[in-house]
Amino acid sequence: MRKYLHKITVTAIACLISCGGAVGQTVTKLSTDQYNFVEGPTWDGRDNVYFTDVNGNAIIKYSTSKKTFKTLVSNTKKANGMMFNTDNTLVVCEGEAGNLGVRDTNGIILRTLATTYNTIRFNSPNDLCIDGKGGVYFSDPTWGTMYQSQNRMYYRNAAGTITALITDMQKPNGVLLSADGGTLYIDDSWSKTIRSYSVLADGTLNNKKDFALLQLTNPNDNISGADGMALDVAGNLYVACKRGVQVFDKNGLFIKNITFPETPTNCEFGGANMTTLFVTAGKNLYSMENTIKGVRHPFDYNTVPQTKPILSFTNLVNNQEIASGTDLNPNVSATHSSGIANVVLYVDNVFLRQESQAPYDWGLGANDPTLNTLAEGQHTLKAIATAVSGEVAETSISITIVKIVTGLENNHEEVLNTYPNPVVDVLHFSKPTKWELLTSNGLKIEEGMSEMVDMGALSAGTYLVSMNGIIKKVVKK
Repeated sequence: MRKYLHKITVTAIACLISCGGAVGQTVTKLSTDQYNFVEGPTWDGRDNVYFTDVNGNAIIKYSTSKKTFKTLVSNTKKANGMMFNTDNTLVVCEGEAGNLGVRDTNGIILRTLATTYNTIRFNSPNDLCIDGKGGVYFSDPTWGTMYQSQNRMYYRNAAGTITALITDMQKPNGVLLSADGGTLYIDDSWSKTIRSYSVLADGTLNNKKDFALLQLTNPNDNISGADGMALDVAGNLYVACKRGVQVFDKNGLFIKNITFPETPTNCEFGGANMTTLFVTAGKNLYSMENTIKGVRHPFDYNTVPQTKPILSFTNLVNNQEIASGTDLNPNVSATHSSGIANVVLYVDNVFLRQESQAPYDWGLGANDPTLNTLAEGQHTLKAIATAVSGEVAETSISITIVKIVTGLENNHEEVLNTYPNPVVDVLHFSKPTKWELLTSNGLKIEEGMSEMVDMGALSAGTYLVSMNGIIKKVVKK
């Protein structure tokens, strides 16, 4: 029996080490009950864990080397979940204000990223995760006054557009992305189910799945208290809930429950080797050593570097000659995997106008009189496209504006004979007429005074014939 039990124990230890860290992990209490209700731990990549005291309206910094705590600010309007961005600023859910804000490492407000959806303030932004393109996913449940008509999860892309992605949860809370940014996990404080979604190129979601089920003491209890989450490099998901921190493997199978003296609210990997799991619970910050390294967002993403937008003029070509007064209406094609934020057109290096959505075109007349009054000679058209993810591309073409000569000096009326369009080789007039034969862009090919224009030597195409200031189009096949 002893050998049998030994084999089971060794097997269990091996499984737990490979699936969710070492057996017998020691939970260490780091603080001394000096806070009210702590949340939002985030590792700065060096020495410090930042976290919030929601009820204390504070952001606190804990130094792992000095073992010291420092309150940075105490007017956070009930700041909750936080995450460091690539520029070393803190993106913060400010629940009481209904904002998504940005603060520096001293807790000072730098700017606000989001305040409203459909002109109405958010309920109480709770938790967030930043993607590799600079977009932010954030949950917005209500814990008091309900401003929005639903509790939702939103996505703010790098250009600032906010989209409601999840609208069918009671209390959406913890939000997290996989290490490659391809899967989003979200939990619900009033449900045991943890969902997963596939992330599309534009940040939107599809392929909703029930990924895992929290294991509560009472199977009939659905109020899980599910909250913040963390991931390790093996793909194991760590979920704070009212029973502890529960660990699930990459397929959503339950591995274990790690108990804490207080109810966990959130968790984050950090430390010198990224093997320390920091957990906020009740009034205190805790830590626990793990055998598997954790993932730090958004820096550990294995995203492919974004290329520049693909950009080109579609209805004009370089070195094209264009008749004065012609409706230019430049059209530009611009594409990028993250989407296009805007396209700007310059004429002779002078800003003309910005277009923020397709089709990217610039009409004439009242819209852009500059294009309709370009002087004769050479001009440069330049388009600059900016992708949602920030990459920029530009393209330029040169055009030449030429004048069409239309002043034909005779006082009688000439009329083109009726001819089968488009088959013509010789144009006949009813009497000798002064004429000019032009290209479709208005360049003069030939002129004369006669009863006919011989087009037999010309290639197929569209031409203009000018008589007495009247221009008629002729097509030769």
